[in-house]
Amino acid sequence: VSVVFVMSPIIHTYRHLSRPLCSYSRTFCKKVFFVFLLDLLLTVVLSCGNLNVGLLKFNGFNFNNRSFSCIICFDLSRIDCSISRRLLSSASDILFLVGREWVVVVGQCLVGLLATYTGNVIYKFIVEQKDKKFLKSTFGAYISPDLIDQMYSDKQEPKLGGEAGYHTAFFSDIQSFSSFSEVLEPERMVSLMNEYLTEMTNILLEHKGTLDKYIGDAIVAFYGAPVPLENHEYHACLTALEMEKKLVTMREQWASEGDWPELVHNIRHRVGLNSGEMVTGNMGSSMRMNYTMMGDTVNLAARLEPAAKHYGVYLFVAENTQKAVANQFEWRFLDFLRVKGKNKPVKAYELISLKDEMTDDQSQLVQAFNAGMDLYQKRDWTKAKKQFKDALVLEEDFPMRPTTPSAVYIERCEHFKVDPPEKDWDGVFTMKTK
Repeated sequence: VSVVFVMSPIIHTYRHLSRPLCSYSRTFCKKVFFVFLLDLLLTVVLSCGNLNVGLLKFNGFNFNNRSFSCIICFDLSRIDCSISRRLLSSASDILFLVGREWVVVVGQCLVGLLATYTGNVIYKFIVEQKDKKFLKSTFGAYISPDLIDQMYSDKQEPKLGGEAGYHTAFFSDIQSFSSFSEVLEPERMVSLMNEYLTEMTNILLEHKGTLDKYIGDAIVAFYGAPVPLENHEYHACLTALEMEKKLVTMREQWASEGDWPELVHNIRHRVGLNSGEMVTGNMGSSMRMNYTMMGDTVNLAARLEPAAKHYGVYLFVAENTQKAVANQFEWRFLDFLRVKGKNKPVKAYELISLKDEMTDDQSQLVQAFNAGMDLYQKRDWTKAKKQFKDALVLEEDFPMRPTTPSAVYIERCEHFKVDPPEKDWDGVFTMKTK
């Protein structure tokens, strides 16, 4: 008789009745799997000597708060009792009580092994799908499937409350959106918005952004939560550029269809980006929650988006975001401004293109505009105005563009020639409206 003792870290069930049932299920599957596997291995080894092997398993041995299983292997060829022999070689698993111990007589171990393994796989699959379904129901509407899989792998569970972190906030809004409802029927308006929001959201999710919400035509999103994202500033800027390219294609498509008003042919949107500390998480009530963001960083990004219209630009980025990816994109410094509702000024930039992808006209425009900005900071209003006029000729002109940065600074230079700023002027421009 061969006797093998196996020590298990799991204490008996009756001593821990508060433990979840799934914990015992997993433990039971592991123990039975080990017993069957050991039985199989011994059977294969001893079968080389034409030996018939049975298996007994005793549960309930305790020593120093540890639980033991006793596995006894019989050589059936040496058992004389025909009844015992038939019992131990039975094809079925039999349970019977000896004193206070349960004895498991394992018959065809291979069948048991396969059955146990299959059951364990099915159990894990069901639990996994249930967990993934829970994550999808909570996050599926605003993050990509790849990020959901990553959340499941990292065992991230949604819960009420927020978590502080350094992320990038994204705000977009269609220019003159209120005018669309004046020229489109409600059904066509909904169709247009659904098509626009679908395409923009696909780009957002493709670049690992998290959709916060839609506010009419506006898209609110952020990068870096709930799943950590390296270089989230880069992904946010790339999203803005890809959206701009897609909108060009969509304008061409709507113009070719011939049944949309001129306003739709020239549809454009503005984007505001800012990076910094914020709180992200499920916020709301215990019955209904929304995964969103809060903080001063978010407020500034929300202010930058409408501020862009005062300069006639469409991709407006705060300095925190710009500094992180300054060498990966082309920029035009626009202003050192204090947006309405904020005391601290911020440097704001226009995002033009990926690095080394500016056109010749764009490159000449940026050079001329930067020269004007240098003169403007030196308070040389006359020369600065002349330089901005040279830049104005290079500014892109298209329908519904309210103004251009060069035109804005020409007007400022004229104003400061008549009414110069204070001697301690730091170059900050304070906005009076959103």
